[in-house]
Amino acid sequence: MRDVVEARLRDLTPDARRERVIVIGHSMGGLVARYWLGPLDGAADCAALITVGTPHGGAPKALDWLVNGVKFGPKRFSALTALLRNWPSAYDLLPRYPAIAGSPERYPHERGAAQVSRSR
Repeated sequence: MRDVVEARLRDLTPDARRERVIVIGHSMGGLVARYWLGPLDGAADCAALITVGTPHGGAPKALDWLVNGVKFGPKRFSALTALLRNWPSAYDLLPRYPAIAGSPERYPHERGAAQVSRSR
């Protein structure tokens, strides 16, 4: 994303570049846009960020599948559940809000794979 924006704004002066870009991101595209705004220093060029369906707070479905296993209706998919529990990216989708009573500093993603699997 940074390369595309840089190519489009290359011929503009710094003042003309400032807040020139409006980004619209859907789903994970919204997270990519946030990464460009922050760590990639795109905020100076961005006038607005609009996201639709972006999992800013994580995806509760990931928590359900990691804890309860992958299932569709009555059918359970144990092999898929085992595979999913080995993917670090699945844990990246865990919600990032307090989820353990009496311990607001603990979040599901801080529990780790072993603890999530054992809590079933």
